[in-house]
Amino acid sequence: MVKQQRAKQVVTETNTRARDIFNNMTEEINLKCPRCMTVFHDYDGCNALICATGSCKAAFCAICLEDCGRDAHAHIRENHGSLFDKVAFKKSKSHRAMVVVARVLSDLSNEPSFELVQQVKNHIAKAQLLQVDESEGFGMNKCRTFLRSAKEDLLKATKNDRLSILLNPETYQPGLICLTADGLSPRSSIPADFRVTLSHRGDRMYTLRLECEDDNGRWKFVSLDKVKDELKDKPKVEALSNLKQGIKCAVIAFEGHRALFQSQFARAPKEGHFSEHEICIKLTQVSLDGSTTRDADDFKPLGRELRVIGLNPNLRMLTLEKHILETSDTDLLFTPRGISLDTESLFLF
Repeated sequence: MVKQQRAKQVVTETNTRARDIFNNMTEEINLKCPRCMTVFHDYDGCNALICATGSCKAAFCAICLEDCGRDAHAHIRENHGSLFDKVAFKKSKSHRAMVVVARVLSDLSNEPSFELVQQVKNHIAKAQLLQVDESEGFGMNKCRTFLRSAKEDLLKATKNDRLSILLNPETYQPGLICLTADGLSPRSSIPADFRVTLSHRGDRMYTLRLECEDDNGRWKFVSLDKVKDELKDKPKVEALSNLKQGIKCAVIAFEGHRALFQSQFARAPKEGHFSEHEICIKLTQVSLDGSTTRDADDFKPLGRELRVIGLNPNLRMLTLEKHILETSDTDLLFTPRGISLDTESLFLF
C-alpha cells in the first residue's frame, strides 16, 4: 500500500509539474501589449495596433510586438512592409510559438522523467500550439504533404519486406499454392542439411528444435547455443544466425502451408517452468500486399509440429512500422531552413 501510494503521488506530482510547465509556456506565447501585458488574440485591419486598455493606449506592432510609443505606422512600413500584411502577422505568431516550444523541450532534454517530457508534449499537441495556418505560406503545408508521402512509402517498404522472403514475390497467392523451398530467397531459406521445427505446446508455446544432418545421413540435435559452431565451416546462413531470437519476430514459411506467417514475441504464461528451447510467439498470416491479419489473439495453431523452410527476421522493420503508425506529424515537423531561428533545432524527439 505504501508503494502504491508513493506511485500515485509521483504520478500526481508529474501531472502537476507538466501542467505548470505548459501553462508557463502558453503564458509566454500569448500575444500581449508590450507595455501593460494585456493579452489579445487577434485583430482586424491594420498591423499598427493601439492597446484597448484605457490606462495604457500604447501603440505597438502586431508583427514583432514592439512598443512604438504613440504611433506604430512608420515602424511597420520601415521594418515589415505593408500595413495590412496579415500573413506576416500569422508567420511571426507561429515562429514565436515554435521558438518557445523548442526552448522548453531543449531545457527538458536532460530531464530524467520520460513521463514528464511526454506529458508536456501531449499538452502541446492537444493545444495545437504548433498548428500553422496553411494559407500563411509558411511551408508547413508542403512539409505535411512530404511527411504523408514519406509515411506511405515507408509503410509500403515494410510490407514489401515481408514478401522479400520469396524468390518471386509477385507469385505469392496466399491460400492457393503450397510454399516450397524452391520458391524462397536463398538468403532466407533453411539449407537442406538443416532442419528447424516448431512443436506446439499450447497457449502459444512452442518448442524450437534445430537438427543437422551428419555424414551418415542421420539427423542430430544441435543446441541453439552452438549454432555458430555448426556454421563455422559452412557458408553463412542468415536464417539460422541467432535462431532463437530471430524466430521470435520474423516472416516464416512453413512446409505444406499456403501462406507466409509473421511471428511476434508474446508474453509467456505465468505458470510452469520453460526450457531454453521453448518460445512464446503469436502468428499472423501475411496478406497479398504484405500486411498482416489483425486477429492475432484468436489465431489458431497451424498444427502440432511445423517444419520451418524459410525465415526472415524483421524486428527492425516491425519497429519502424509501429513508429510510423503511432508518431504524429507534430513530432516530426520542423521549421524550414529558410526561417532564421534563435535555436539550433526544432525537432520534437
